[in-house]
Amino acid sequence: MIEQAKFTEAGDILAVIGGETVTVPNFPGNRHRDMLAAWEAEGNTIEPYAPPSPSIDPNDYPLSPYQFRAMLKIAGIEGTIIEAIDGIADPAARAVAQAKLDFALSYQRADPLFAVIAPIVGMTDAEIDALWLQAKDL
Repeated sequence: MIEQAKFTEAGDILAVIGGETVTVPNFPGNRHRDMLAAWEAEGNTIEPYAPPSPSIDPNDYPLSPYQFRAMLKIAGIEGTIIEAIDGIADPAARAVAQAKLDFALSYQRADPLFAVIAPIVGMTDAEIDALWLQAKDL
């Protein structure tokens, strides 16, 4: 009847019982917990909690202004970014790009501005992603 069981981060037990997934509080007296205790007594084991692996997708990590600006300085591309923004032909697009650089409260890797500026700066998506993942830990 019990197919598998593992602890959650909160200390509850996520169990598959009769094909149904249930969250079981980890204290005696709960009928499902009592079933799990009997299941354990038969030699079965509740898997320990294992935190998920951290994401390696830069889109999952918005950068704060200090992280973003430090990333530009560390990579030695701050001046090149400013020149690239100054070189945007459309005045409205240039104004928006400059405002994002100067006043954004967070920077998102998926912002379309990076796709416009990356070739001007001479960086590949993979290079930007690598810098982004380093910057998230600053």
